[in-house]
Amino acid sequence: MMKSLSLHDIFTKGLLFAATFFSVAATGVFASSAIPGQQYLSLAFAQEELDLPVSDTDTTNTTAGASATTTTNNFTEGTTAGIIASLQLAPDRPAPEWVSAGYWEIESDMSLFGDATETEPTVTDFYAIVEMTRLDDGTFRHDHRFSNFRQSDILFSTQNTTTINGTMTVITEDAHIENVPTYITLQNSLISIFVDPVATNNHFGPTPITGVIMASEHLQEISNVLAPLAAAEGTGGAGGG
Repeated sequence: MMKSLSLHDIFTKGLLFAATFFSVAATGVFASSAIPGQQYLSLAFAQEELDLPVSDTDTTNTTAGASATTTTNNFTEGTTAGIIASLQLAPDRPAPEWVSAGYWEIESDMSLFGDATETEPTVTDFYAIVEMTRLDDGTFRHDHRFSNFRQSDILFSTQNTTTINGTMTVITEDAHIENVPTYITLQNSLISIFVDPVATNNHFGPTPITGVIMASEHLQEISNVLAPLAAAEGTGGAGGG
């Protein structure tokens, strides 16, 4: 059974809204193929393991501007969490078809970032709630649950890039699928979740579900900002015009 999330309901609603916005804004990223190459480390591994077609990817890492900053996340043992903000491609054509948004958590016994000389961490579980709706018209909204993750192996590619391989349970609107091969890559502030398309009848398309790694302090800051705004909206707000 998936554990209950501790975030405030108001924060969750606002977070899903923000995640959806980020997903739509990411359309240009797909168009330019400027997705960081390491995002596809898990995808490439999965393609090899599952004998899936391999597509070329551009490993160019572009900078949004002079004001952009680089953040290194050195999470310790415990809970690593964040949001899902992703576009899923259609299974039969290279075009975005679904917007995905949600929340995820990883439980581990030590830091998930390191190098090959360090003791490998063990992921004790991975949970996620994933909402999906059609990109073209916002119809067919439905949700999924990921849980019961069991790690098979883990790979430190660089100091701040880690791929975790294993299986998990995937619940969709019409199926409860156990032992689904899953490849999770963490790179700086990015998470990439590749769910075996064969085991899930290509439900999430041929590309990973992506999201943002966020420190618990940052999640709480967002909650603190959203709560009074939502409360004001509930009482009619400040008015405008």
